[in-house]
Amino acid sequence: MTHTGRRPSVPSPCTHVAFALAVLLSCFLPGLPIDAHAQGRTLVVTPFERKFKIAIQPLVGDTADAMALGKQIADVVSRDLDFTGIFQPLNPASFLEDPRQVENVDFQTWRSIGAEALVKGSVVDTDGRIAVEARIFDVYKGQRVVGKRYSGDARDWRQIAHKLANEIFKYFTGDDGVFDSQIAFAGKPTRGAKEIFVADFDGSNVTQVTRNASINNFPKWSRDGSRLCFTSFKRGHPTLYLIGRGMRGARALRPSSVIYQGSWSPKGDLLAVAGLVGGNSEILLLSSGGLSFTRLTSHPAIDTAPTWSPDGSKILFVSDRSGSPQIYVMNADGSGQHRLSFQGSYNVHPVWSPKGDRIVYAGMVGGRFDIFTMKPDGSNVVQLTSSGNNEYPSWAPNGRQITFQSGRGARTGIYVINANGTNLRRIASAPEGATAPDWSGHIP
Repeated sequence: MTHTGRRPSVPSPCTHVAFALAVLLSCFLPGLPIDAHAQGRTLVVTPFERKFKIAIQPLVGDTADAMALGKQIADVVSRDLDFTGIFQPLNPASFLEDPRQVENVDFQTWRSIGAEALVKGSVVDTDGRIAVEARIFDVYKGQRVVGKRYSGDARDWRQIAHKLANEIFKYFTGDDGVFDSQIAFAGKPTRGAKEIFVADFDGSNVTQVTRNASINNFPKWSRDGSRLCFTSFKRGHPTLYLIGRGMRGARALRPSSVIYQGSWSPKGDLLAVAGLVGGNSEILLLSSGGLSFTRLTSHPAIDTAPTWSPDGSKILFVSDRSGSPQIYVMNADGSGQHRLSFQGSYNVHPVWSPKGDRIVYAGMVGGRFDIFTMKPDGSNVVQLTSSGNNEYPSWAPNGRQITFQSGRGARTGIYVINANGTNLRRIASAPEGATAPDWSGHIP
């Protein structure tokens, strides 16, 4: 199966130091309402795509508790696949075959209800340990295509369900699933503070990471999901902090320096950051230990928001050196700096797709931001959103979906959309006022 993939005011004249402080609160302040279609033509995606119909039967168990667990596992797998916007899990009420019939499947019965794929399985619960067996069938081929066995602590049944969903997604699409990934974001648990949170890919299992009653923002995952960097005003000025997988003991990098908006290199040994040099915001390359740095830009304009290409050879950044914030790219050593975005007069928050084929960013249209993608050379601009105020996009680890913050009415929250503009949804579990999401890679 193949799927194709408000604050409208001009920043007032100020020093670069003052601007750097403001950038930590809202990054580039939006400018005057400007028509982003002034140059060239933007393709607006029409959100329509036929979904792949899959029947996921409750896994059968050897006890009443195991039967209940088998239903929970099937429910999570169904929700995972539905989240992608590619699969359509069928209503179990339409199933005609006994779930205990795991062999000699009557494929014609499943075809009659429209199923293109089928999942069956079993759960055995022994003293708090579970063994899960799952079989994946291609209904139109009329054969079993995947068989998997999982075991673990009964408390980890949800992780097992995510692994099964990943297996299904991988077989039918050729891409890895996102069901073992997480999203980090900033939120407001108390008045006057902004803290860092982490949640599962779908917004469930929200965990608060920082509790310093300060302003914390711009969390960024290392590619392997083992570390987060984020910007904090805990010391009274913007400083970059690192925290490990256990989410304890955040430490400041170069605590006396004003550095912010870090982005991990693919290998995790370097951080591209924005920092003040002589009162001016520049792009710097910092060792992950914070002991040394290299200056990459040297321009009287404001340079900020660096992000890496997936192969580590290039760095995107935002600069107003052309008169308004636009997206630029340079080699990882700072050479070859040139402008990428020419359509629209205000473009920010660029992030490279994990596949390297697209760049997502926020562009201003009529006084508010929308999410766009373009090719790495700046061509083929595609607009994905058309309502709300949409900023800070971040790619899913397989490049098929994008998360972003969106203000719709009086509410700001975290949303997800497919990379082709379909399947827009709000992550309901994220707290009110959640901003600046960053999607992790695959977490073991």
